[in-house]
Amino acid sequence: MFAFDRPMLSKIYLMRARLIVTLFVAICSNSPGLVPVGFAQSSPSEQQRVQGLIDFARRNGQRQIIDVGACKSMGLNPIGDCEVLQVLHTDPAVFRGKEPTGTRHTLSVFEEPGTARIWIIVATELEAGPAVMCPLDQNGVLKGAVRRNNRTASWSPFSLELDPAVLTLLGEIAYWQKQAKDAPK
Repeated sequence: MFAFDRPMLSKIYLMRARLIVTLFVAICSNSPGLVPVGFAQSSPSEQQRVQGLIDFARRNGQRQIIDVGACKSMGLNPIGDCEVLQVLHTDPAVFRGKEPTGTRHTLSVFEEPGTARIWIIVATELEAGPAVMCPLDQNGVLKGAVRRNNRTASWSPFSLELDPAVLTLLGEIAYWQKQAKDAPK
């Protein structure tokens, strides 16, 4: 059996996380429609996909208030409540063998008060379990992420470069891009 010290394990974990992200980016860049937002320079087609998410949320969303602490942890500046237009999908029973029961997907549009900045916030939450949330700017660039480990814990930031949870966020973006593409206009 091999014995590793903590610094060695950290290096191995970092190399593994980089490899996973690199492979995901390579796979997605060769699959039209699944280009991971935020890892490529903004192109007109990327801006159209982002605008499609904004339009989808504006057409189908409901006014909601999300956790002000989460907004501030992501670097957003809400005045008062963090009010968004939000689309919520909970996985139907047919998918529950593939994903944990009760996985909730949310797409929100946050218009930052006092500015012309629009943020897209993608999130996924397992029933009574961990959740991740990330904002994207109007160009589709990922701007940070927060995680909550249970319903009572506060949101805490994590690194998009070092944490494999970024794959979950990229999957959420692809999920919402498909929902927006397939939705009636």
